[in-house]
Amino acid sequence: MNKLYFYGLILAIALSTAFSLPGQVGGGKMTAKKSLSGKLASSGQWHDIKSIKGNEYLIRALAFAPDSKTLASASDEKVVKIWDIAGGLELNRLDGHKDNIWSVAFSPDGKMIASGSFDRTLKLWDPAKNKLILNLKRPAEIWAVAFSPNGRMLASGDTGCTITIFDVPTSTAKGGQLDVRQTKILQGHSADVFSLSFSPDNKLIASGSHDNTVKIWDIESEECLHTLKGHRHLTYAVAFSPDGKMVASGSFDKTIKLWDVETGEEIRTLTGHENQIRAIAFSPDGSVIASGGEDGTIKIWETATGKRLQNITVHVPSWVHGLAFSPDGKFMASSDYQIKIWELR
Repeated sequence: MNKLYFYGLILAIALSTAFSLPGQVGGGKMTAKKSLSGKLASSGQWHDIKSIKGNEYLIRALAFAPDSKTLASASDEKVVKIWDIAGGLELNRLDGHKDNIWSVAFSPDGKMIASGSFDRTLKLWDPAKNKLILNLKRPAEIWAVAFSPNGRMLASGDTGCTITIFDVPTSTAKGGQLDVRQTKILQGHSADVFSLSFSPDNKLIASGSHDNTVKIWDIESEECLHTLKGHRHLTYAVAFSPDGKMVASGSFDKTIKLWDVETGEEIRTLTGHENQIRAIAFSPDGSVIASGGEDGTIKIWETATGKRLQNITVHVPSWVHGLAFSPDGKFMASSDYQIKIWELR
């Protein structure tokens, strides 16, 4: 089996912007704030309210805009599409990649979209103008992209086992060009870097890799603070909790693990998926974790206890590839060859 075909089975998740959340991790306890929807994500059930029909192309990653009104998708069609949540209509398409797009992320202000592709480019787009802002050529195929919560940094993870961090200016330079500069190179993984997540305070970044580990890095010093070992297979989905005290990781070993960021110790393991896990995401209020995988299900877990709150069988016989919560906490989106929109009730 050649490398590209094998990796065609792997999803890199573009992670949503983190939100502040007061809480306590010790003993698995966590006090969550209500989301903008007015209720905790752990207090309701998620209901299928809309299907956005795709096509024959696999939709690998999803990202909500900060206003929760639009959704970006990345697929094997080699374009990024922007969707209206209310109407389920395609608003725009960003065309320019030459190979499959594995990851997509909105900037926190919603003015830019980043996409990473196996064409070895990281592209920045203006979604309002349907315009390519910047094309960054890279030395390796890109699995993951992520903006920092303050919007000042953009990170990519690639097949070269490398995490690259770029500074993103708050305004364009003379001539209208965006002066994005590579500032940090984080190396330490022994295999491809599939996924990335910034901490809410912009000081740390977590990475998941084909080497089965999760690493937590100090961005300023470029030092690896913890190498989290425990998964028995690929670790390709990672997410910081909204309070920054935990990291969740999803693996091909069919488990989700929660880790203490300060100590690097495993808090608990969540089991129940019957096949490889491809996507994880914290709700904006931090009260639940959603996971999706090759068993075609989405599972909703209570963060504080690890209890499974909901089991959604929806993408069978396909897989759950993309998974994201809206920043206002009202919606969840999932994808295979189509996009499903879920509402908390």
